[in-house]
Amino acid sequence: MKRRAFLAFALFLAFAGALFADLGSGDTDQIFQAPPPDIQAPSPDTQAPLPDLPNPLERFTTQTGIKLRGSFDSYAGFLLGWSQLPDPNNLANGFSKSPTFGLASSVSFEARPNARFRVLGTLIENYPNTSTTPVSYTDVTPPTIAELFCDYTISDILFFRIGKQIITWGGTRFFPFDDLPARVPVSTQSYSERFDNSAAIGLRMTVPLGIHTVSGIAQVRSGYFANPAVPHLEEVGFGLTGDFVFGNADLSLNGYYQKYLSPRVLALAKTTLWGIDARAGAMVADVAGSGATVSWLANGYWEQPDVKFRVMVEYIYNAEQAQPYTASSNQPGYSIDSQQLYGIGTEPGYPSGHAVSALAGFKNIFGTNIDVGLQWEHVFSDNSGVVIPAILFRPFDLVTITLGVPLYYGSPTADIMELNPDPLKRQTALGLKLDISSSF
Repeated sequence: MKRRAFLAFALFLAFAGALFADLGSGDTDQIFQAPPPDIQAPSPDTQAPLPDLPNPLERFTTQTGIKLRGSFDSYAGFLLGWSQLPDPNNLANGFSKSPTFGLASSVSFEARPNARFRVLGTLIENYPNTSTTPVSYTDVTPPTIAELFCDYTISDILFFRIGKQIITWGGTRFFPFDDLPARVPVSTQSYSERFDNSAAIGLRMTVPLGIHTVSGIAQVRSGYFANPAVPHLEEVGFGLTGDFVFGNADLSLNGYYQKYLSPRVLALAKTTLWGIDARAGAMVADVAGSGATVSWLANGYWEQPDVKFRVMVEYIYNAEQAQPYTASSNQPGYSIDSQQLYGIGTEPGYPSGHAVSALAGFKNIFGTNIDVGLQWEHVFSDNSGVVIPAILFRPFDLVTITLGVPLYYGSPTADIMELNPDPLKRQTALGLKLDISSSF
């Protein structure tokens, strides 16, 4: 009964989402051209109907061919360090070194036969295969379909997206515990969960209400069905999300339910204060029917374009269990080792309790092709954390050399070590990577 009451509360609170249909591109100046000169206005004494003119929106949102875009990334380097603090008397104790190398590519196509219908698909190829644990260094495998969906519009008041798509919620920048559709049950009995931010098969419907939007989603993932051979409707995941604009503030209300997941509702507010993009939110969950738990988040982003400097700061209180790092196969070039070498960026995992994270970076420092950055994460429950200074140098077009030095502190069993993407869990390391990449 508690779960039903909680679900009713979630469905009442959670309205809406983001408008996702792309209306295409074209020369909009032609919309305002006068009609051809042979079309004359009817005489006031006649009732002759005006001729049927083509819909100008149809003309500019219809393409005769297929648009292609893609990316390619090849990288190689090494990672070396110690599984504990180095012992000056025995530097070989706990020391290890490993290579990192790989290829990643993606190709996307888009077709829009008319203004109401669009199809988009994305194929990705990663070597090594980062979606397996341990990482598989086998021959190149066939490409994976990362996305394949269609958009359909009804009278500009209903927007549908159907197919394999990536649905991302939440306002966190470093610890994505509020990305509700990315939670997947590990067991149909224990309410244990894992994190999966790859694409799922689903339906999303969006209704614009002036400057506001309301959306509903239904999706299925591996792990949703107790018996995949005999799926049941009540095992499908359902969500409602809404985005409302009030002056300089955006308010988002979200709710998600799946039979084997703890139901959750999420409220987020976003505004701009003194040039800082600020967010704050709260998430309420009924974990395994044991009563409501409340988690919190707040973050800010500030950028100074003149000197190409940016700062991000985030605080979370996660009242639920920690979620370790999980490799995601839908992100080209996102491998376990390369993530460690990149040094700076969001990891798909989050600790429990109170945690903070900060990132500061300069781009093209002193007018050079060098970027510098520093990231810090700290978990207060066990006083563990990580500091990652990194330098990126672009000596030639499309070529980047990255040097990162991740430094972990705290207990080897702490949450932050579980989030360490290094397979060997080195506490002190140095990584160097040469990367050649391009998008087209």
